[in-house]
Amino acid sequence: MRTRTSPIETMDSGDRQIVLAVAERLMETSIDQIVNYEVLAAAADCDDIDQARWIVMAALKLVNKESGAVFANERKIGYRRLSSEAGVKHAGEKGLKRTRSAARNGQRVLTNAIHHANDLSPTEQRTANQRLAVFGLVEHLTRAKIVKTMPDQAPEGPDPLAGLKAALGVE
Repeated sequence: MRTRTSPIETMDSGDRQIVLAVAERLMETSIDQIVNYEVLAAAADCDDIDQARWIVMAALKLVNKESGAVFANERKIGYRRLSSEAGVKHAGEKGLKRTRSAARNGQRVLTNAIHHANDLSPTEQRTANQRLAVFGLVEHLTRAKIVKTMPDQAPEGPDPLAGLKAALGVE
């Protein structure tokens, strides 16, 4: 059985050292503090952050894998380290948004392909329609406010069984 290797394991030693240096700089960032692009580019020993983008992405993945730290992008500034609670919320929302977007894009491409394909067998048509249904379901379930969250505490109010309990003499 073949095991999966992480991107850091497949890099040469020079690239690995650069990614580790950027990851170390990210780990030095305090919660709710921003590490600027310039600082990350300096840690990657690059003149421009665009050259070091893949290094920063690999370092962010490594830091998340090793310590669970989550960083949010601050446009044109850098990356903000999030607290545990904010990081969990951010990661969940970002994952749902990307999943919804991927389902919508897959549904659009598949619909166009089906529309222009006149020679599909009944089996292929059924498979395509099943996949469209799955894409639609995923897109629907990942919409905001579709899945209701459970309240932390039960709502307090009048007991709906109070009349029955009184009639039976049970408290």
